[in-house]
Amino acid sequence: MTRKDRSPVLLFPLILATLFWALGHPLGRIILQTVHPFQLGTLTLSIGFLCVLLYLAAARRLPLLARMSGRDIVGSLALGVLGFAAYQILTFSALARIPISTSSPPTDKITSAMLTVQPIQIQRGLSRS
Repeated sequence: MTRKDRSPVLLFPLILATLFWALGHPLGRIILQTVHPFQLGTLTLSIGFLCVLLYLAAARRLPLLARMSGRDIVGSLALGVLGFAAYQILTFSALARIPISTSSPPTDKITSAMLTVQPIQIQRGLSRS
């Protein structure tokens, strides 16, 4: 990316991702009062899958999936189920049992850094071009 390509529009996905990341634990804690951690994990992963599928369709890259070998598809599914599902279920199970203030200190630091440092650096880069 050259300096001419930088624009404030590029900041929107960063802020949106940061917002979703920052709201994950507080909203998860609220939602877990009415649903089981398995249900919330399944819902989260299903929404993520649909978003990736829609992105691939919009970017016209869906046919690339047909070119993948069966072994790669099975391996990806296994890693996804074991990795992401286990992470979601364990995170939401812990979140249902411990105070939210102790559940995500690293996330808070990352979110704070993304909201303060990165926009300043992008703004400096925009002012130089």
